[in-house]
Amino acid sequence: MSKGRKATAVIVFVIMLLAVTAIVLGHHKWNRRDFSTLGPVTSVTVVGPDGSKQLVKITDQQVVFQIVAFVDSRRTDWETPWYGIPVPTVTAEFFDGAQFKGSFGSGANFFETQREGVFCSQSASPSEVRRFLDLLGVGGDGQPTKR
Repeated sequence: MSKGRKATAVIVFVIMLLAVTAIVLGHHKWNRRDFSTLGPVTSVTVVGPDGSKQLVKITDQQVVFQIVAFVDSRRTDWETPWYGIPVPTVTAEFFDGAQFKGSFGSGANFFETQREGVFCSQSASPSEVRRFLDLLGVGGDGQPTKR
């Protein structure tokens, strides 16, 4: 085999090795983590996709408790995908007085959270997403619904 063919074969091999590595790493769950409980929460502010429009503010402690219990029951198996965090259509922001405790949002088939200084996501079934939206009192479009 000539030097030119060997060089070409090495280059093709390296490119294929890099492609296989990228595929394997792309399917790997990076930065898996679990979160602690939210702790005391006095209010939940529900915002739309860009976070600038407040849709609902929840201060009824029974409703706040139910929302926090839902979020705390999903503290494990969060990840930061290599391609980035999906953007939720509806997000609940948690506060203890004026102190921001974190957020938890949903899209069509995922949950997203910002807690303890990081953003993470996880897959969610349509029924899980619906339950979360029902607790917040909003539809999938973020518009308030009757409780």
